[in-house]
Amino acid sequence: MKVEIETVNWNKDKGQMSSLLNELPKWRLEKSLSFHFDIDKYLCVKSFFLLKKMLLQEYQLKDIPQFSYGENCKPYFKEYPNIHFNISHCKTGIACVVNNTPVGIDIEQLHFDKVVAENILSQKELQIVQNSEFPEKEFIKYWTMKESYLKLLGIGIKDDMKNILDKCADEVEFKTYVDENSSFVTTVAFNKNKE
Repeated sequence: MKVEIETVNWNKDKGQMSSLLNELPKWRLEKSLSFHFDIDKYLCVKSFFLLKKMLLQEYQLKDIPQFSYGENCKPYFKEYPNIHFNISHCKTGIACVVNNTPVGIDIEQLHFDKVVAENILSQKELQIVQNSEFPEKEFIKYWTMKESYLKLLGIGIKDDMKNILDKCADEVEFKTYVDENSSFVTTVAFNKNKE
């Protein structure tokens, strides 16, 4: 499994946006331009180029095949069923994982939202977050674990996220990376014994 996480800076890089867009294949250009906000277009473009770099390094693919999408919009390569990938981005970072088995990845900026925490965390998790010296970090660790797990499965956010980690504990492993300088947390979810 190969994981790449990069800090991005929209304010610094926005002058390069038109040249980056010109380098995209038509299908990815259309996806990038479908975003309403320029920063989201930028993050879509940057994450695409990160995936492209990783596919060249790991699988010697010079061009990314067009994405196909599963039932819940999880992207995959129809022509390369043994190459699994997932990408994620937040305002300050992009993350990508490639592997020979299914994977999910999520990156989020550090923050703490009590209402959201009460809706998605179990009582045990909520207590850990509230008792932590850095509640925003603990909250985002749990959030990225849950989100990366759902992305591993290829499903969207569910109504009942509170006990989702207990339900998958025997099957799924997580690797979490905390970037203190850029204030984000990234978590990768993968099936146990299949890294």
